[in-house]
Amino acid sequence: FARLAEFILRCSNNLATNLLINRLGVNTINNHLADPATLDLQVTRIHRYMLGGPSIHGNASASQDRAQGWENLSTPNEMVKLLRKVLQDNILSDDSEENFWRIMRLDGDTFPNNKSYIAAEVTPLFNPRIDVYNKPGSLGDPGVDSRHVNADAGRFSFPDGQEVLIALFMDYVSDDPDELLQ
Repeated sequence: FARLAEFILRCSNNLATNLLINRLGVNTINNHLADPATLDLQVTRIHRYMLGGPSIHGNASASQDRAQGWENLSTPNEMVKLLRKVLQDNILSDDSEENFWRIMRLDGDTFPNNKSYIAAEVTPLFNPRIDVYNKPGSLGDPGVDSRHVNADAGRFSFPDGQEVLIALFMDYVSDDPDELLQ
């Protein structure tokens, strides 16, 4: 499980995610997410495999599940709540927590991830000594898919010991400052 989780966090590996979903089961995952004694997340749910995977709903693929409206859900608030539980509430063993933050800290511009991310672009503007632990993600093709989403969730650790947890979800992002969003 630890190796699959590393591939999921480090390089957004859909196969690793799908193997974990298949091994644990959607209901087990969703029940754990909702359980008030553990995570107590009310919105975050798995409703389909990651793209490239099989269908949960009788279609030919997870892509067709998505086309029919079955989407995995979360909110920025719940992502921060989850990160807070890892950082402050000891929901992971000491070794697992250390591994979690080690993986989250890996440079997003280094193989196999090769993704730029919001935190890496913004943090040097404030203080290059800020440690950034984060997981970016995106879904959909911005030129084709009307439901294109970019997201980033993580932790800033400041030199004075302060910690800031963040989560940003954006439905559509353009690099063109002259493009008007509707």
